[in-house]
Amino acid sequence: RAHVIPILRSREWKRVDLLGAPALEFGAGKRDLSVWGGYQLELSDAKELGPVAVATYHPAYIMRDADMLPLFYNDLNRSLEPAPEENVIEADLNDFPSPVLSLDLETTSADDYSQDIRIRLVAVSNKPYVGYCFRWSEEVAAKLKAALESTSELYGHNIIGFDLAVLQAHGISFDWGGRCQVWDTMLMHHALWPALSGAHDLGTLGRQYTSQFPWKAWRELDSLEETYACRDASYTLA
Repeated sequence: RAHVIPILRSREWKRVDLLGAPALEFGAGKRDLSVWGGYQLELSDAKELGPVAVATYHPAYIMRDADMLPLFYNDLNRSLEPAPEENVIEADLNDFPSPVLSLDLETTSADDYSQDIRIRLVAVSNKPYVGYCFRWSEEVAAKLKAALESTSELYGHNIIGFDLAVLQAHGISFDWGGRCQVWDTMLMHHALWPALSGAHDLGTLGRQYTSQFPWKAWRELDSLEETYACRDASYTLA
């Protein structure tokens, strides 16, 4: 540490790659590459440089598990400049008849599709990096049903396995097998990258296909859940 910190502070580094979990913890004070890997991070001992650090797998790990090579390659080529975004809380769902829509639900559980589960937040997006969030109510449910009935392409992460089942349990169903095409980005990622076992979550897709800052650990980042939901919806559409 006595040797590395002076080097980090010796110049205005444009980028610092942190190779492996020990480097992530030493450089950025974070643990768990599955959460923080690939994202722009500040260096614990050189915060004045801004978010110039990107953590990824150590090359020795890639030699043992070449299935992670696509993520390793993406991390090393990742832009440090996130796309501009807009997150609107308590917007008006009347604005969302839209031919293309991305949907995300925040619920009391991620494991139960019955009516015992409660929907707390609904987030939608009709443009990449622009998300809208609504607190669940009977009025929002009616407007959401109308918006879904006018949509021809619906996107979501695990939307077939979870979100649509939850909505159906709450009396909201529509012709998503016919007129409306549903694109489940989790299933699509499984099909594109079958070897990435256990790495098909939305955080991994954000790491792989966007240049946004980390957002899934929203409690640790002191972020609003509504903003987190907006990002889930809008990043899925990106």
